[in-house]
Amino acid sequence: MLERSLIYKYLYRSHTIIGLLVLFLFYMSTYFGTLTFFMPYLKVWESPSRHFVPHENHAFNIDSLLDEVLEKYHFIGDKPVEMMFPSFRDPLLKISSEAQNSLYINPLSNEVLKVAKEENLISTFFNELHTGIVIPLIGMPLMGAMSIGILFLTFGGFWLYCQKRKHMALPKAGWRQTWLSWHKITGLGVIPYALVFALTGSFLGLMLSSSQPFAWSMTHGNISNMRQLVAPILFAQPKYQSVQTKKQMLPFSTLQTLAQEHYPQLSITNATLYHYGKEGAKVRFRGFDKENVAQSGRTNRPSITLDASSGAVVEHKTLEQTHGISRTLSVFYFLHFVPDETLGLRVVLALFGAVLAISLASGYLLWAEKKLHQQGFLGDLTNRVSIAILIGIIPSSALVPFLHWVVAYELFDKEIWIRGAFYAFWSFWLFYTVYERSIVKIIRLMLGSAAWFLLLSVLFHGLKSGFFIWQSFHQKAWTLFYMDIAFILSSIVLFYMAKWVEKKELFYRYERKGVFNGY
Repeated sequence: MLERSLIYKYLYRSHTIIGLLVLFLFYMSTYFGTLTFFMPYLKVWESPSRHFVPHENHAFNIDSLLDEVLEKYHFIGDKPVEMMFPSFRDPLLKISSEAQNSLYINPLSNEVLKVAKEENLISTFFNELHTGIVIPLIGMPLMGAMSIGILFLTFGGFWLYCQKRKHMALPKAGWRQTWLSWHKITGLGVIPYALVFALTGSFLGLMLSSSQPFAWSMTHGNISNMRQLVAPILFAQPKYQSVQTKKQMLPFSTLQTLAQEHYPQLSITNATLYHYGKEGAKVRFRGFDKENVAQSGRTNRPSITLDASSGAVVEHKTLEQTHGISRTLSVFYFLHFVPDETLGLRVVLALFGAVLAISLASGYLLWAEKKLHQQGFLGDLTNRVSIAILIGIIPSSALVPFLHWVVAYELFDKEIWIRGAFYAFWSFWLFYTVYERSIVKIIRLMLGSAAWFLLLSVLFHGLKSGFFIWQSFHQKAWTLFYMDIAFILSSIVLFYMAKWVEKKELFYRYERKGVFNGY
């Protein structure tokens, strides 16, 4: 019995200590990771060149344009040419090749677009904040280490809950019990979600980012990039021979139809052209297997290769023929990025991410209620800095889409200005929380300002792009419509939360008491 009580005691303390160590970084990763579930749709919403209504089947009339584009933009040669088909991730047709700028084509008008000023600023920045790349050198490994800490907290927290429920009486109702209830309910509810994303996140963030020493050791100091060693094995690219004799190709749409007939369960996402326009040219169609999406993700695409002039099948690579490690890696990437899944699953996962963020925040408030309440200057300051991090991140991130549409696209280094504004605004909330007496007022202003920024983002998006929310609905531009609706609903929730905080006595417990100026 004594041994069991000691185990409980030390596990409880370690749960608290590790929780505090990983809390703020993993909270930031969770917050921005939840936003990146909608990254494909956010990329469309933030890019004026994507503001059109695509066909339901993403059809494109490339037959009459392909030869001209390849010739005009110097894609004809010995290097393979990659074509990324229009999809929910990007409604444009993308053509690229090694050491050449990518080309984007509107699939409705066949217009070649100039997208040099569209760097996907919002989605790229949020993804970098999620992965920790914004912290030089140690950012991604650090986020991976935080994920390992979350794994410990998940298993340890579940064991503590079972032991406490089995051997200890329920505590009396009170402030502490309220935060404990929130922490337990949300923590238990997201255990599967936390395990999956913490496990895959630790693998991607810690193991892959720290593989350089192993590559360097294996090659006796010649190569430090592990991908250079494993890519030729796991992602081996076929090499096809051709002659310089020109030959008539079958229409590209015909080749795609033939590929689909030979491999009906393949959902084609891209194609690679080998020596196109010459004798011996091949076209390799790749995508994910409709019957096994997880194992056929972006790192393990099955494919079918056709002769471009006759349509004959040259190679048929099914999922069973791919490397076992590639299939495993594909599952890891699928569980973390869900690359080929559309809106429904992403909304569900985003809700779980929001619940996990609430669990982390309530865990801090549970500790602060016990340890920092009326502890003088240091305890008060810790609470305020924590609120600036946990809640101040919301208006700071809401500022980014607002500035994206307000600031002119032609502004030199627009991305630098907006990133700087994000950090400056977040710093403002840090200083304001120390200056302002009322914690409740601070939280209310944070949530209220975030709500206004999101509403204004929708307004300026309509003014700048010409797609107001009613127009995108009328024209069935559903991606733009859903993103505007998401911003509006989020602002309504934030307005409600700002009013709710004012009415809850629970938050007044964190008001400043006897610290500054004798009040």
